[in-house]
Amino acid sequence: MTSLTVDRVAFSATVQDAGRLGHLMDGITWGGAMDCFAHRLGQRLVGNPSTSASIEIALGGFKATFTAPACIALTGARCSVTLDTIPIPHNHTIRVDAGATLDISGASLGTYVYLSISGGGFQTEPLFGSRSVVVRDGLGLPLAAGASIPYRSAITPLLYALPPNSGTAKSAITLRFLPGFHISQASEHCLHMLESARFQVSNQRDRMAIAIDGDKVVTTIKGQWSEPTVVGAIQIPPDGRPLILMADRQTVGGYPVLGAVLSPDCRRLSQAQPGTPVRFQSVSDSQADRILWLDRNYEMELALAPQPGATLRETGEWVSG
Repeated sequence: MTSLTVDRVAFSATVQDAGRLGHLMDGITWGGAMDCFAHRLGQRLVGNPSTSASIEIALGGFKATFTAPACIALTGARCSVTLDTIPIPHNHTIRVDAGATLDISGASLGTYVYLSISGGGFQTEPLFGSRSVVVRDGLGLPLAAGASIPYRSAITPLLYALPPNSGTAKSAITLRFLPGFHISQASEHCLHMLESARFQVSNQRDRMAIAIDGDKVVTTIKGQWSEPTVVGAIQIPPDGRPLILMADRQTVGGYPVLGAVLSPDCRRLSQAQPGTPVRFQSVSDSQADRILWLDRNYEMELALAPQPGATLRETGEWVSG
């Protein structure tokens, strides 16, 4: 089996897949890609099942060399990317040769960029049924210069491209959520405060949770017992600053939870950079069902309407067709 050799990691990079399901009762969190949509698009572009493993690169700044031919795709956050110094497009299937060097600059839009590779994805050792790295739980390690990540050399028969704007983070986001959990125990105006206050994404964020800066949210709830958590849970710590739990969340928590952000908005939040304006909007069960249905169907439409992928001209330019 061949491998990708890491030459540089500026911030953080880990191997991630669809997540480690079925182990919450053992105290083991899901993990998995922060932007699962971008991860799945990348796997589709290189002909892999959505459960295959990609490399999740936080804020760009990543360089690596391939030891065997393959097809790759870059999805998620926007970065300038070169292959042997030649710029390559985002959201395209790209063929690479043995010895080729990939260089990803810092992210200009979004936070997490995903490197997917043909042949079934990166072949690191599974732990509890998943290749996802959760550093806090000691499940794998972040990538560093000199690391080798195995993959199977394979060339996909077709080259695909996706619309340029698919998976792009916006300048402002609305976090639609289902009220519940402890909302009935909170102060009378707590929900109104959450929906009317001005917020922005904090620079205190990681794969476990993203803090939201802004007006203080007061719940008046005291003596809360620890309970199981979910991705997207809106926790309110004593300082009144909302925390949105993400892929590497703890399996139980003791802060009051006012509801859960819908999965499409969780991934948009994961890509939002610090300072991005945020507002909360509660939705009903039927509204949530509609939002999730539209999101699933949008992804299905992308899968059913592939465009020609990228080929390299003699001039050193990547073009569609």
